Amino acid sequence: MDRVGYLNSARGRKAFRNKVGGAIAVGGRVGLMTTLSQISMFLTDARMIMTAPLVHSLAVFKRRRNKDTRGIKEARELGKSMVQIAKATASLRGA
Repeated sequence: MDRVGYLNSARGRKAFRNKVGGAIAVGGRVGLMTTLSQISMFLTDARMIMTAPLVHSLAVFKRRRNKDTRGIKEARELGKSMVQIAKATASLRGA
């Protein structure tokens, strides 16, 4: 995010304007909500169109990462939402 921030500033804060973004955080026990908050602030600052849901998934043990069915369902929902919003807002990006 730090490198993208510099690029965005160098291009007059227009590099990512009206592009669609979403947030997914995977972690062990703590920090997921803080991470999602930081990603959300970044997307807002970059003037991107942010989609919901904000997805968080627990991955305490390596072999159990695929067992978070709620996280997987929300990630799919986020992807579908991003596609719908990207199509609906294509004219904002000149596409």
